Amino acid sequence: MNWIERSLPTQNWITIVLFVCLFLLAMAKIINDKKFKDYLILPINNRYFLLYEKGAKLFSGFHLVNTLFQFFCTTLFLWIGGDHFGILPEGNTILHFFYIMLGIFVFMMLKWLLQKLIGNLFDIDHLVHNYVYHKWSYFNYSAIFLLIANTMLVYSFSSVEPAIYIIGFFFLLINFVGWITTIKTYQKAISINIFYFILYLCALEISPYIIVGHYFKYW
Repeated sequence: MNWIERSLPTQNWITIVLFVCLFLLAMAKIINDKKFKDYLILPINNRYFLLYEKGAKLFSGFHLVNTLFQFFCTTLFLWIGGDHFGILPEGNTILHFFYIMLGIFVFMMLKWLLQKLIGNLFDIDHLVHNYVYHKWSYFNYSAIFLLIANTMLVYSFSSVEPAIYIIGFFFLLINFVGWITTIKTYQKAISINIFYFILYLCALEISPYIIVGHYFKYW
């Protein structure tokens, strides 16, 4: 076996971020062990939503910890990708990591506020809340995959670029499966409010990403 030399950035803070991610995941388990176990099998079993959807809150302790975990994992993946492809400014430091995290946080909060507003305007609050809860749960779950992927990107993979594309594909695939599952779960309620739901999709599920993609195209 021949050793492969890798040039790793001397960024000790990356290891700290990975430990923070593990700590947050452990905190979610401590907050509600049974709920956490059902959460881990989310893609293959609908038990999590069947048991905990009634009265579910986006700002419950369990959901908040998982969302924070997702912010850290997603930010680190975007930082690694941005650093590798030279998208980030010169003198790349942990400061840029927190800039990315702040951008994700502001983007998600603005989307959530607009979702609440549209739910109120069209009198579909319950549908929007459940739809967002389902979709956001899958988004948070996909961060578990990102935690493993980030660790391998930093410490294992010698060819980073192909790994980034593969990881990005599977991350999007998990969220796409979650989106399709959510649509199927609420297809009856959606069909009743199909016009409003199409407006919702165009306004908050398609256009924000087009705007962000257009911005980075000229960055």
